[in-house]
Amino acid sequence: MNKTNQTYTISTKEIARRKRDFAKMLLFLYSTTILTLIDLIISHPATAIPYLIGFAIFFTFLILLTNRTLTKQSKWKIHLSDTQIDRQLGTVHDTYSIKSIKSIRIKRTAKNLIRNISCTLSSGKHIDFSALNHFDDFNTRIQHLGQTAKISDFKESHIDFDNPWWYVFFGSFLGIIFGIIIRLYLSSNTNSLRIAGFATSSFITVVGVLLIWKRPSQREYGRKNHFDLILGPILIISSITTFIIIML
Repeated sequence: MNKTNQTYTISTKEIARRKRDFAKMLLFLYSTTILTLIDLIISHPATAIPYLIGFAIFFTFLILLTNRTLTKQSKWKIHLSDTQIDRQLGTVHDTYSIKSIKSIRIKRTAKNLIRNISCTLSSGKHIDFSALNHFDDFNTRIQHLGQTAKISDFKESHIDFDNPWWYVFFGSFLGIIFGIIIRLYLSSNTNSLRIAGFATSSFITVVGVLLIWKRPSQREYGRKNHFDLILGPILIISSITTFIIIML
């Protein structure tokens, strides 16, 4: 690397916020679902409790897996020189040529802070950067170095997703919707239930396959990240198991 190399580290404050808000969202999703179905749970405890335990285990696992991935991300160092970008984690280096960058996409929060920068390379590969300290400086420099790249700069939404109350609302909203869907499932006749179960299981299975095949988390968490390879098979196995139970 040359003398103009600059190193950018990850914001531990932002990583901590992501861990906290993700756990908060799942907690309120789980709690609100239970409240939405509380009468059915009380009426059929023997049937409901195993499902509640199963979802609690799955959500706990998902939180632990996400925390592990974010903790690993917090240890990254991004080295930016006049000729290349080097994403370093310990002794592992992912290096990309500045000349290969064809487009730079800057996503901003409602408060105009940089949420994410995504670079598309000439090979078609995408590299994402987020939670950087001195993100504005990184943005200015990479745009200066990649002068031939197409630049797009936009706000993700007018909603402040970093507001801690957003995840309380969103998790609660998902919990209510999930509870309503379960009620509709249970009130449907056997054929309708099987059709709905097949459609849902098929969708989740496709998502699991795409996670394994495309491995989208590598864009932001590096090629050594195994988040998709762990979550993908779990989704596939869970969806197939659920469908088999519905068909019995």
